[in-house]
Amino acid sequence: MHITEETRSAASRLIGWTPVAIALALIVSMMPQRQEWLYVAAIIGVLASVAVGRTSGVSVDRALQARVRTFAKGWLVVVLCAAVSVLHGKWQPMVFFLLVGIISTVFFWLGCKSNS
Repeated sequence: MHITEETRSAASRLIGWTPVAIALALIVSMMPQRQEWLYVAAIIGVLASVAVGRTSGVSVDRALQARVRTFAKGWLVVVLCAAVSVLHGKWQPMVFFLLVGIISTVFFWLGCKSNS
C-alpha cells in the first residue's frame, strides 16, 4: 500500500471518529461542578471540526460532499446513542447533541472549503 493510500484511510477514520471524540469531551466536561469546562470543550470541538476538515484532503482525493456526509454520519451515531435517553423521559440530550452536530458539521464544511 502506498503512503497516500495509508494517509487517505487514516483521514477517513479520523473523519468518522471525530464526532464521537467531541461528544465524549462534552460529556466529560459536564461532570465537574464548574460550567466553564463545557465552554472549553465546545471551543475545542469547533477547532477540531475545522482542523479535521482542513486536513481531510483536497477535493481530488475524495469529494467534499462525501467527506461531509461521513462526518454527519458520525454525528448521527452520537444522536442515536443520546436518543436512548428518551426511554427515561428526557429528550434534552438528544436535542443538545443534534444541535452540536449541526454546528460542528458546518464548521467541518468550512474547514473543508478553506482547504481548497
